[in-house]
This record gives sequence, structure tokens and C-alpha cells, in this order.
Amino acid sequence: MIETEVKVRASYEILKKLKEKFEFIGEEQHKDIYFNAPDRDFSRSDEALRLRKVNGKTILTYKGARKKSNLKSRYEIQLEVSNFENAKKLLEALGYKEVKRIEKKRRLFRRDNAIICFDNVVGLGSFIEVEILGEDLEEAEKRIKEILEELGLSNEELITNSYLELISELK
Repeated sequence: MIETEVKVRASYEILKKLKEKFEFIGEEQHKDIYFNAPDRDFSRSDEALRLRKVNGKTILTYKGARKKSNLKSRYEIQLEVSNFENAKKLLEALGYKEVKRIEKKRRLFRRDNAIICFDNVVGLGSFIEVEILGEDLEEAEKRIKEILEELGLSNEELITNSYLELISELK
């Protein structure tokens, strides 16, 4: 599946607009560990491998290199695994090295096929993230821009870097 997304720094005023205009679908606590491969540097190949603990579940996610797009679009594979610690041990046994840990509180909203998140990321602050899963990149970009306009956010504010990239830039 192709994921198209964008972030914008956000204030709690935006959270109020989200609550008024979109369907609230839940709140999550994310604890993420990002890994680097033993055979290549994911920061150079523009890939990511993440192990996430979220509300009692463990999700392993691979994100491929970005596709040519105005926003951030990339191939993504996710699978649920039964045990966070065992999944971490397996990756380490295969030579994957932990790169960074990221924690955030996420409030999720929805409209049609769009997921809109209000994220509080430890060490970074608050963001709106708009995400659409689907193969039609042009349509996804159009929908994301419509949602951002509805929230009063401009294209000049768009952030296409991942939270991992943003945190890495701080050091």
C-alpha cells in the first residue's frame, strides 16, 4: 500500500477545529524504536524499519524510499507481532541496530479515507499529520491539501520529514 502524508506544526487551536469538523476515532500512546539494517544505511536509502508499541499491540513497519511526489509518499508494509521484546530481540539477532526511540501521544480523527492525527511528540512538540492510503498519488495530494485548507493551514507550512528525521536534525 502507498501512504501519502504530510505534517504541519500545530497549536491546540487546530485541535479544537479537528474536534469540530472531523470524526474522533481514538487516542493512542506510541513507543517507537527505529532500526538500521546490517547491509545498508536506511538514512541513505530513504527507508525505515520501525517497531511500535501502541495501546497493547506491537506493530512492525517497513517504509520504502519516497516516491516522486509533492508530499511524502512511500510504500509501506505493516504487520502485527505478538511480543514487542521478542520482536526486538529477533531484529537485533539478525544484525539490525537500534537508531532512535520516539514517543508520542496521538489523537486520531477521520473523514472518508483520510486519517488526521494531532500528535504530541516528546522533544519536538505538537503536529497535525494528514495521511491517506491508496495508489492514486494525485488524488491523495488533492485531498490532503483540501483538509489542510479547511483547518486554515497553508502549503508553506508543510513538513515532509519524518519524526525520526526531525529528531535527528536536533542533534
